[in-house]
Amino acid sequence: MSRYGLLMHEVEHTPAAAADAMTNDELETAIAALHAREQAFLVVGDAETASNLMRTKFVLLSTLEGRHSGRRATAEKTGLTAA
Repeated sequence: MSRYGLLMHEVEHTPAAAADAMTNDELETAIAALHAREQAFLVVGDAETASNLMRTKFVLLSTLEGRHSGRRATAEKTGLTAA
């Protein structure tokens, strides 16, 4: 199984731990994949599964935003501009 496949398996079972182990690019890819799956389940009327995927996606989004916020705070402290 590829690294991506292993990470997606972990995301669905232990999202916070998996998110911490992912790079920002991997987080963005996983978020997009989860969003697509969430939408597909909504289309077929499986709101419960879509809701579970949305909660997992929220954990990943929160992790990514936390990283960006941390970079902004560090940049402000050092007088540098955050990217």
